[in-house]
Amino acid sequence: MSTCVVIWPSGPAKSCNPKKSANFKGPTRLDTGTSAPEYKNVSVTRNGANEWKIVDTFYTLQIWGRVSFSLRVLDSDHIEIQYDRISQAEDRGPGKVFLLRRCES
Repeated sequence: MSTCVVIWPSGPAKSCNPKKSANFKGPTRLDTGTSAPEYKNVSVTRNGANEWKIVDTFYTLQIWGRVSFSLRVLDSDHIEIQYDRISQAEDRGPGKVFLLRRCES
């Protein structure tokens, strides 16, 4: 198994792409540029000093759904979201990983 190391620019991003962003407001995450723009917490479980297991629900005007993922705080400006696999029938390893950087403003 290989390990990937990501070198982050330090500090918050000077400018952010408003077409692809995520805003966290209490139990709600608002995403732009996705098919499900609003996610609401169903459960949040702490898995360590800087990591949480989260289950969210969403509605797209066509379907209700749930998504589960781990959220890890890397430092004061960066977080990592790793989605769980959709199907546990096949062991294909972990799900998709998103690395997010805080906007300056």
